[in-house]
Amino acid sequence: MYYFLSVLAGLFIAVMVMINGKLTGHYGPYSATVIIHIVGLAFSLILLAAKRQKILPVKKLPFHLYLGGAVGLLTVVFNNISFGRISLSAILALGLLGQCVTSLILDKYGFWDMPKHPYSKRKLIGIALVALGILPMVMDAKAGAIVPIIVSLLTGITVVVSRTINASLAQQTSVLGSTFFNYCVGLVLAVPLLFIIG
Repeated sequence: MYYFLSVLAGLFIAVMVMINGKLTGHYGPYSATVIIHIVGLAFSLILLAAKRQKILPVKKLPFHLYLGGAVGLLTVVFNNISFGRISLSAILALGLLGQCVTSLILDKYGFWDMPKHPYSKRKLIGIALVALGILPMVMDAKAGAIVPIIVSLLTGITVVVSRTINASLAQQTSVLGSTFFNYCVGLVLAVPLLFIIG
């Protein structure tokens, strides 16, 4: 069941990157990031109201548990910057490589109270195969595509870190509560980013 949900999440991510990329094509990366966070925040509020769940946690939680949205904001910005400059398959594949490497590190050290999983050299073989599979995708990229390639790799790191932080917050609140705070923090940071950079 969980493997099926993971595959489904991967499909949604591909669709999300494509839709967000089209939005970026119309409004630019920073305006699109604000719009994405407004829509996500509104949708999470609608779901919270429909389920009649409280937004605020019952007890005071450590500040770092609310930072998933800040890291997630980087994910959206990085994807928006890369879209159209390299292929969608390259964006997703590079992100997957970043996720694999970051996940290995988090598994080994158990950051954010995650369970530790022992390191295995066989996992490096899998990562090397993923990297080799990505090479043909990025070799077709136009000259000057180094920035989208790097930020697509960084997207993998930000995805894992934000998901891990949000999962820790969800354990203390709820899945919808964590989603609300993710979009709320992301929006609070996306608006000044739009005015400063965008």
